Amino acid sequence: YNVAYEIRLKDALEMDLVAPFHYFGVTDYEINGEMVDDLSDLQYLTSSARVDFLIEKIEYYGYSGESPKGLIFCRSLDEAKKLSNEFNHRNYKTVALSGTDSQEHRENTIKQLELGEIQYIFVVDIFNEGIDIQCLNQIIMMRQTKSSIVFIQQLGRGLRKFPTKKYLVVIDF
Repeated sequence: YNVAYEIRLKDALEMDLVAPFHYFGVTDYEINGEMVDDLSDLQYLTSSARVDFLIEKIEYYGYSGESPKGLIFCRSLDEAKKLSNEFNHRNYKTVALSGTDSQEHRENTIKQLELGEIQYIFVVDIFNEGIDIQCLNQIIMMRQTKSSIVFIQQLGRGLRKFPTKKYLVVIDF
């Protein structure tokens, strides 16, 4: 229980230790007047209309740098896989990853993102902490969390400084 050093996000930003960020809280897609959320059926979370909505918002809020390099936090593996497939059908380059994937596969996928071979990694229950992907310029949160710790950890994945990134864009659905 000995903490060697602790710094708050506000202090780290003021000391220019991390990349600044632009946070956008976005109202998620509605179907028949009902908000899509974590309790919605998978068919609604991955519907063509919702995917079009997500892409519209992701493109609207943008990113800093030459091309998007993002992590998209999802609630389930089925959602991540289906959304990744839908994005790929719309000419994006994406991969879905979860805790079931090998460490080697995860590292290869990160390398693909860093090299620009893919644009997004849809993740489930991984990459909340302990991962350093400096090139990330978008964090997209598509799963609800009531934990401020998990929220800050997910946000923190994109706060590493990188030469082609002036700021991080956080889109929270």
